[in-house]
Amino acid sequence: MVKKTLLSLAIAATAAGLAGCNISSVQDHDKVDQTAVDAGSGDAQPAVVAPVFNPARSQLPLATDFLLSGTTDGTLVYPDGDVDIFLADGSRNPEYNPVYDAMSDMDGFSTVGQLYIPFSGSLSEGELPAGSVYLVELDYGEAGPKVPDPQINEADPFGGEAAIKAEVVSYADGNLNNSVVRISPTEPLKNNTRYLVVLTNAITDVDGDATVMGSQFKYLIGDDDLLSAALAPVREAVQDWYQLAQGFLASQGASPSSVTTAYTFTTGGTVEVLSAMAAPGNADAALASTVPAVLQHYLNTTEDDAATQSATVGAILSGAGSSATAAEVIGGHALLSTLPAPSPRASNFPALSATVPVDTSMILDGAASSFITGTIDLPYYSQAPSGAYVDDGINLGDDEHYTCSAETASDAATCAAATLSAANTVIGQWATDADVIENLQLAQGADAADAAEVAAPSENVTNLFPFAQENGKVRTQVLVVEPGGSCVKLGSGWPVVMLAHGITGNRMQNIVLAEQLAAAPNCYASVAIDLPMHGLMPTDMITSGVLGGAPFSGAVPLMAAVNQSAGGIAVTDGGATPGTADSFVELDAATQSLIISGQTVSQRHFGLTADASGALPEAVDGDIDGGEGTAADQSGSLYIDFLHFQTTRDNNRQAVMDLLNLNATIPFMDIDGDGNGGPANTDPDFDASRIYFAGISLGSIIGTQFVAVNNTSAVPANPAGNPALNRVQAAVFSVPGGGLPKLLENSATFGPTIVGALENPDSFNLTQGGSSYESLMYVYQATVDSADPMNFGGLMQLSQTPYTLIESVGDTVIPNSVADAPLAGTDPLISVFAAEQVESGSTIGAGDQVFVKLSDDLSSHSSFAVPDTDANTPETAATFGVLVQHAISRFNGSPALNDGGAGIIEAIPAE
Repeated sequence: MVKKTLLSLAIAATAAGLAGCNISSVQDHDKVDQTAVDAGSGDAQPAVVAPVFNPARSQLPLATDFLLSGTTDGTLVYPDGDVDIFLADGSRNPEYNPVYDAMSDMDGFSTVGQLYIPFSGSLSEGELPAGSVYLVELDYGEAGPKVPDPQINEADPFGGEAAIKAEVVSYADGNLNNSVVRISPTEPLKNNTRYLVVLTNAITDVDGDATVMGSQFKYLIGDDDLLSAALAPVREAVQDWYQLAQGFLASQGASPSSVTTAYTFTTGGTVEVLSAMAAPGNADAALASTVPAVLQHYLNTTEDDAATQSATVGAILSGAGSSATAAEVIGGHALLSTLPAPSPRASNFPALSATVPVDTSMILDGAASSFITGTIDLPYYSQAPSGAYVDDGINLGDDEHYTCSAETASDAATCAAATLSAANTVIGQWATDADVIENLQLAQGADAADAAEVAAPSENVTNLFPFAQENGKVRTQVLVVEPGGSCVKLGSGWPVVMLAHGITGNRMQNIVLAEQLAAAPNCYASVAIDLPMHGLMPTDMITSGVLGGAPFSGAVPLMAAVNQSAGGIAVTDGGATPGTADSFVELDAATQSLIISGQTVSQRHFGLTADASGALPEAVDGDIDGGEGTAADQSGSLYIDFLHFQTTRDNNRQAVMDLLNLNATIPFMDIDGDGNGGPANTDPDFDASRIYFAGISLGSIIGTQFVAVNNTSAVPANPAGNPALNRVQAAVFSVPGGGLPKLLENSATFGPTIVGALENPDSFNLTQGGSSYESLMYVYQATVDSADPMNFGGLMQLSQTPYTLIESVGDTVIPNSVADAPLAGTDPLISVFAAEQVESGSTIGAGDQVFVKLSDDLSSHSSFAVPDTDANTPETAATFGVLVQHAISRFNGSPALNDGGAGIIEAIPAE
C-alpha cells in the first residue's frame, strides 16, 4: 500500500523549528484566524476563515518554492523520495511512495496542473470574482529564476497575469464543504518561470464575510521575535512574497491590505530536453553538428578501415563541392556523435525473393500493395530487460533470459536475476550522460577544472542538463508498405508517410491506412514502428485477406505473416508441395511455437505484458483471456505507469526520440537490396524531401511532439539544428489530447480502470477528488510536463508545419474536454496549437494549420484507422474515406475536405 498522507510534506529543515510552538499569540490581530489551522478536521465553522498556511504542521500548498530551497541540481528537495522501489529480495519496499519519488525528481512545478489551496472553513461556493485570486509572472531577466543567485527585476518585477479559472471546491474526503480554492490555468504557464500566487479578502466565507489572513502567515510577515533562529530563512521568504503581493495589488489599483496569503512557485522545464536531444545546438550552438546526413550514415554504419573511411568521405565531400577535409569531418563526427542526437541508424531488410515482400492482400481484402519487415537499431535511453540490447552478449535463445521460468531454467539463480531485470521496464527512467559535455571539453583542450564545471549535477535529465545516457541499442522491427499496381518509384525514391499507432495497438494496425495511401495515382509508401512497450501479440490473428478466409478462418497468427515478410518461412505454399513442411501452416505445433516465441521477444514490449496487478511485468504466454492469477496479453499494458511516474514520461520521450531517429534513417533504408547507389546514397528508395506523418490517438500525442521538435530542429530552418533530420512536410493528427493525467482519469475507456486502481485499498487507497488524490494528479502532471503535447503548442506554431488535427465529437477514449480540468482533452490542445477550424468545402491553404470536428453520430475514436462497417453502429466506411482523401490531398499540397453533404464534418459554429 502507498502512504496516503501525501500532503504531510517536510517542507524544509528550517521550518522544523515551528513544530509544537504556539505562534498564534501575535498582537494587534483583531480579525485573524486563531483556530488550529487544519482544514477539514471538524464540522464547526470557525469564527473567521483563512487560507491554510502553517509550516509548523507542513500545511502548505503543494507547489511552493520552499521545496526548491537548497537544491543542488534544480530539482525539488524532498528526501522522502529517495527510496528504492524494491528490496534486495525483489519484494516491494513498503516505504516507497511514487508521489514522493516523483517529487524528488521534479525540476519545478507544473505548467498545466491545478493548484489547490485549503481554507480553515467553508467558503461561498462557485467561481470566484475578479480580484480574489491572482497568478502573476515574476521577471528575473534572461537568466531566469533557476540560477544560483536569481535576481528579480526590482524596478519592475511583474510580468503578465496568467490566464486562470479560480473557484471554490470541496475535497471528496474532507469534513468541510467548499473549503478549497482551486486555481486552474486555462493556458499553459510559461516554463522555467517563477509565479506569485496572491489571495485576497475578496474571497468570502459561507456567511458572506471576508476571509482573513491566517495567524501563522501574519506571524511570519511580522517583526516579533522568532521562536528559533532557524526560522529566519522562512520569514525572509514569506516577507518577500508578501511585499511582492502588496506591490502587485498597488500596481493594479487594489488595496495592498487585502492580501490574505501569498507565495511563489517556479515551473519546470517543458520542451528543452527533447529539443536539446534532437539538436544539441539548441542547448548550445557550439554543440551543433555540420556533418551532412549522408556522411553521418556512412560513419555510423561502416565497417571500413580508417584509410577507406577517409577516402570514401573525401570522395563524397568532393562530389558535393565541399571544402571540408575528410579528417575534419571524421574527427568532428567522432566527437559530436557522443551526444544523444538523432542520426541515421543501422537498418536491415531481408533479401527479395518469391515470398518477400508479402502481398498485403494476404492479410487485407482487396489490397494491391506489399509489405516487408526490416529492423532499425534504435538508441534506448529508457531501461530494457537484460538481454534485450543488441550488443549485451546475451542470447535470447537461452532459458536464463528475462522471460525464463523456474520450470525451464537450467540455472535457477541466473533465471531469477534475469527475470528481475524485466522490472526495468516499469521502474527505470532516463539518467544523465553525466560527463558527455565534460569529455567534449577535455577533448578540445579545456582545463580539467573548467571542464568539470559542465558535468551533470545529478542523474536527473532536466532543462539544466538535458542529455540522457544511452543504455544500448534495441533492434526494432520496421514495417514498410510499398505501393504496387501501376505505381512506379521515381529516381528520388518513394514519397513516404510515417505512421504511428494508438495505445495498446501495434504497427500492423496501420496497414489499412497504409494501403489507401499506397494506391495509385498517389503512390505513397508507409513506414511504421511500434511505440515503446507495444507490439504484436501471439493472440493477434489474421482475420482478413487470403489468410483470413477458408481454410484458415482466423487461425493464423499475424506474427506468421510478419515473420515471412522478414525473410522467414512462408505462411503457406499454396499447396504446391503437399505433404511437406515447407510452410508455417504445415509445421508441427512445437516448431510453430518457436517461431512465434522468437517474434514475441523481438517486439518493442520485449515479450512482456502487465501481470494481474496491472503494475508489474510478466512474460507473454499467448493467453487471450487471462487465467487465475494472470492477465490477458496486451500490447502497451506497461506503457502508462502509476508505480513510477517518470517511466510514463520517459516512454513518451523515448517514443519521440525513436521517431526522430527513424526520420533520420528513412532516406538510407535499402528495401530492395540494390545498395541505394553506394555510400553517397545516389539511388535511394525513399525521398528525403517528401516525408509526411500521420498518427492516431497515442500516435498523435507523440506525433505532435515529434513534428514540433523535428521541424524546429532541422536545418536550414534552424542554423544550429541537426542536419540529419528531414523536415516533415505535412501531418495529420487524429484524436490527440493533452493534460495527460486528467485526460486518462476522465477517459470513458481508461478512466474506470485507473480510478479503480487508485482507490483500491490494497493499492493507493485514495478517494477520487480527495486531497491526496488531487496531489497525486498534480505531481503526475508535473512529471510528464516535458512529454505532454499541451506544452508543445508554441513549438508547433513556430515550426510552421501544415497539419490537420482531427477530433471526434463524443470521443470515449480521449475526451474532447474535461469540465473540471480546463487543460485536459482535445479541445484545449486545439486552442494551445492555435489551429483554425474548417468544415466541408472550406478553402484550405497548403500551409494552413487546421482542425476538423467529426460528427458524434458518424465518427468514433478509430475513424482514421479503419472503416467502420459494423451494422450495429451509426458510423459508416464513408467517414474513413473522407478522412483518407483529405490526408492524401494534404500530403499532395492541395488540401481539400468534402463529405458530400453527409454531415460527417461538423459545421463551423456561427459567431
